Amino acid sequence: MNNTNAPLYIHLWNGEAYRIPSSFWKGPIANFENHQGDNFRLVRNTDNTIVLYTASGGSYSFDSSHRLTSIIDTTANNTISFSYSNNLISCLTDTASRAYTFSYSSGLLSSVQQINGTCGSPGSTVRRVLYGNNGQSLTSVTDPGNRVTSYAYQATSGTVAPWLLSRITFPTGSYSNYTYTAYAMGTTANSYRVTKQYVASSTNVRTRESDFQYSNGAGDRVNNSTVTSYNGTATQPISFTTYSFSFAGVTMNVSDSNHQFARGIQDRFGLNGEIPREIVLVSAANLWYWTNAQPGTGWNSLTKWSLASWKPSPTVANYGSAPWGNINGWQDTKAKWIWWDPNAATSTSVGSTWFRTTFTLPVSASIGIEATADDSFTLYIDGKHILAGNNWSTRYYNTTSLGAGVYALAVAANNAQGAAGVIASVRDLATGNVIFRTDASVGSYTNFYRYDLWGNLIYSRSAISPAANWYHENFNSYYNDGLQPGFNAFQDTFSQIQGTSPDNPWSVQGGLWQVQSGVGFMDNNFTSGWTRIQGTGSFTTNGDVGVMVNGVTGVGEQWGKGVPGSLNTSMFTRITVRFASDSGINPSVNVLYTDSTFDAFTLAGGTGQGKYQVQSFTLIANKIISSVRLATNSNINSKTAQWDYVTVANEIAGSQWDNLGQYSGTETTGQQEANFAWANITRSDLSLQANVFITKQVNASDQRVGIFVHHSTANYKWMLVLHNTGSGIYLEITDEFYGTWPPNGDPGMVSCPLNYGKWYTFNMTVHGLLVTGWAAAPGMTTCNVWRYFSSQSPAYGGTGFGLYAGGYNARFDNVTVTTVSPSITGAGFSNSFISGGAPSPTLHTSLAGSAQLQNGTGTTPIESYYSYYNWGGLFKQQNRYDPPGLAIDGSAGAWCGHDTNSCSTSFSTSRANDIVIVYTLEALDLKTNCTFSVSDTAGLLWTARSAVVWGNGGRDQIQEFYAKSTSPLSSDTITE
Repeated sequence: MNNTNAPLYIHLWNGEAYRIPSSFWKGPIANFENHQGDNFRLVRNTDNTIVLYTASGGSYSFDSSHRLTSIIDTTANNTISFSYSNNLISCLTDTASRAYTFSYSSGLLSSVQQINGTCGSPGSTVRRVLYGNNGQSLTSVTDPGNRVTSYAYQATSGTVAPWLLSRITFPTGSYSNYTYTAYAMGTTANSYRVTKQYVASSTNVRTRESDFQYSNGAGDRVNNSTVTSYNGTATQPISFTTYSFSFAGVTMNVSDSNHQFARGIQDRFGLNGEIPREIVLVSAANLWYWTNAQPGTGWNSLTKWSLASWKPSPTVANYGSAPWGNINGWQDTKAKWIWWDPNAATSTSVGSTWFRTTFTLPVSASIGIEATADDSFTLYIDGKHILAGNNWSTRYYNTTSLGAGVYALAVAANNAQGAAGVIASVRDLATGNVIFRTDASVGSYTNFYRYDLWGNLIYSRSAISPAANWYHENFNSYYNDGLQPGFNAFQDTFSQIQGTSPDNPWSVQGGLWQVQSGVGFMDNNFTSGWTRIQGTGSFTTNGDVGVMVNGVTGVGEQWGKGVPGSLNTSMFTRITVRFASDSGINPSVNVLYTDSTFDAFTLAGGTGQGKYQVQSFTLIANKIISSVRLATNSNINSKTAQWDYVTVANEIAGSQWDNLGQYSGTETTGQQEANFAWANITRSDLSLQANVFITKQVNASDQRVGIFVHHSTANYKWMLVLHNTGSGIYLEITDEFYGTWPPNGDPGMVSCPLNYGKWYTFNMTVHGLLVTGWAAAPGMTTCNVWRYFSSQSPAYGGTGFGLYAGGYNARFDNVTVTTVSPSITGAGFSNSFISGGAPSPTLHTSLAGSAQLQNGTGTTPIESYYSYYNWGGLFKQQNRYDPPGLAIDGSAGAWCGHDTNSCSTSFSTSRANDIVIVYTLEALDLKTNCTFSVSDTAGLLWTARSAVVWGNGGRDQIQEFYAKSTSPLSSDTITE
C-alpha cells in the first residue's frame, strides 16, 4: 500500500492489486474480506495498524504508515521482519534470525548484504548482491559469486524507451532479446506489448524464439493472441498456440507446424474467477479442415500443406438425420455430415467450400470410397480425381489401390441453395474396416469443479469415458468455510462481498432475489455498550479482544450488552462465541429474552489465555433477545477470560469478521411458477438441501415455497413445496406444468404446518424417476413425501436445481448438494469427521476430509479425515478401512459307515483368521444317547455352537462346532 491516508489498492505477493473499499478507512476499526481471485482478509486496528490474513492462516502486518513490518506463518513461530530508514527497507531478519541490510544510491537499491550480527547490531558482511543502474533503469545484478546478469533497454524510440527491456544477458553469455509494438489504449496512451522473444547462445546461435500477435477488443482488452514457436534449428514454426479471452473464460488451442490442431483447453470462469468447468479439446483420428477462400495449387495433392487460413470442420448432422435422411446403398452409418457452418443442416450461405484431411496406410491396400454432398462435389486423393457428384441423395462410390504412406484426401464442394454438407467414408476392402470417415474434427470432454467460500476445491467430476457417461467424482471438505464439514458437490452460504453476494452463480427466472445480511448481532471489538451485572473486576479491550478479569472479592464477573431492535431467535437461531480462559474455569454465555426467560450455556474448560475455542449453541425458538451476557463463572481472584467475538446468526461464524448472508426471494409480478433462482452442476441424480425462512405471504392464493430439481427450460421443474391449496397447507412433491398436483391420499402429498418466522430444512433426493422429500422445523414432526415421475416429463432431462418463492417472501441459506448416498449411488460416505478437529478460525485451507467411491456407483468408499493443532499443524489422520466381505475359504466333507464311531477329513485354507465351522451328523441311528466331539491335527480350540438337534423320530442327530484359525491350514485332519 502507499502511505496516503486511505490507499485505494493493496498490492499482493503475486503482483495483483485489489481495490480497498472506502468504508475500510472509516470508524475506529474495520475489516474487508476478499474472495474474488485471491482469498484474504484485511483488518484495520484502532491504532491504524493493518493485518492481512491469508486463507492458509499466514499474516502480513503493516504499521500506521502502511509499511510492511512482518510476515508471520500459521504457527506464529516463524517471522520475517522489516526495518526502515527514510521509508526504505534498511534491514530484514529472516525466519532463521539471519540479518540482511539494504543499501541505496539516490533512492535506488544498490546492494543487499547478509551480515553477521543483527539489524540492531550489524557485523561483518557474509555475502552480497550488487545492483547497477542507469537512472531508474536496472542495468546489472552481480551475485555473491561475482557472476553478472546485465539488462539493456531502448527497445523502441520515444520517452518510454528507457523503460522497455531490449536484452537480458546471462553470466554464460547467452541472451534473450525483446521486441515491442505499440497498441493504442483509447486516445491518449499506448500499451507496449512484446511481439518477439529471441533466445540465443553466446555464439549468437538461436536456441528458441517466440513471436506474439494480439487482437484488441472492446475496452482495449486483448481478445485474441497467437504465439508462434521456433526451435533452434527449424526455419519454419514448430507450433502455434492461440488464445481467446473474454470475461466468460479463456480458450487455448495448440496446432503443429502445418496449423493442424493438436490439443486445446477451454476454461469457463465462475463468479469469483475460479474455474467450474474445463473443456478439454482433443483431435480426432483424422482432422478435416475447411476454407472458403480459393486455395492455391497443391491444396488437393500435398500432404504437407499450410493450414494457416483453414479451420477445423464442425459436424452438422449424423447420417440419417434431417434434412437428408437415409441414402440408398450407403454403408457407413457412423459417418457424419460436415460443413464450415455448424448450422448448415438448416440453411447456410451459397458458395464453394474446400475440405482436406490426411491419412496413413501402414501397408499397401485397396480402398473403397463412398461420398456425396449437398449440392455438388469433387473428391481427390493426392491430386488424383476419384469421385464427383451433384445429387446429395445418391451414393457415389469408387475404388483405388495405394501403397504404404501418407496421403491427402481433398474435396471441393459447392452449395447452390438451402442446406449444405459433405459426407464420406474410406474402407479397407480386404478387411472391411473403415479407415476414416467424415466426423467431428475436434472432440471434447468436460471436467467439472466446485469450490467453497474460500476458493478451496470441494468437488471434481473428471471424465473417464464421456461416451459411456463414465466420470469419477472426488470430494473434499474444509474447516472454517462457513458450513459444518460435509462432502458436497455444491454449497452456498451467500457470504461473498461482505455478505452481499452469493458464493456461486445463480440464474434468476423471475421475482426479486438479493443477498441480505444474516447476522443479527455481532461484537468483535468490545469497545462500548458492556455493563457489569456482577463482580468487582474489569472488562477491557484493545479494540479487538475483550479481556474479563475477576476482582479480588471472590465473585466471578458477568457483563451484559443490550441487543437493539426485535431480534427474533426464529430467524437468528444460534449464538457463537470464540473465547479463551485460564485453566480451572468454565466461562459461560447467557441470553436474556424480553419475557424474562433466558438461555445459559456453559463453555468448555479453559486451557490458558490465547488458546481459543469456538462454541455454538441453538437458542430457544420464537424469542426476542433483550441482551447477551458473558461470564467467567469463577470466584477465583484474578482469573481471566478472553472474548474474541460473540455473534447471533443462523450460521456458525468461523471468525470475528465473517459476513454471513441469506438469499431473499420475493414474487414481484407474473405467475408464481416463474419466481425462482437456480444453479446447475449438470447432474440429475442428487440430494438438494436448503434452509428456508418464510417471512410473509405475497399472493392472495395458491402460494407455494420450497426447492426444486430437474429444471430444464421455461418453468418446468420437479418441486418440493409447502403449498397453500385454499383448504389447507400441504407439503407436496409435483411436476410443475406437467401433470397435476397430487390428490388426497397420494404419497406425494401430506398435511404439513406452515409457520412464519421459523427456519425450515427442506431436502429433496432424486434417483432416476423416484423423488423423495421432507421438510422439518423446530418443534414440529418431519413431513415426508415421495413420488415417481414420468420419463415423458419436459423436466426429465433437466439438471438445474434451485430455490422457489412462488407467492411468499422467503429467505434461503446454507444450500448444499450431494451426489453420493445409498439412495442415489448404492454406497455412501460415513461422514466420520473428527469432532473438535478444526484449527484456528483464521485458517481456511485445512482439509477436514476427502472421499471418493473406488470404482463408480455402489463400490466401496475411500475416506480420510483430519484434525489439527490450533496453529494449523496436522494432529491426526483417520482412514476408512472396509475389510473384504465374507467368503468361503475352503470346504471338505466325509461320510463314514455305520460300523464306525468317528469320521475324518482333510481340510486346507488360504487365509488367516478364518472361522472354521463343522457340522457333525449321525443318520439312522438306533441309539438315542449318541454324543459328538471334534478335534484336529492343527490343535484348534473347538466349541459347540448348538445343542444336538434331533430329527426323523429321534434317529437323526446333528450338531454344529466352530474354531478360529489364526493361520492358513494345510491338510489339517479334522475328526468327529
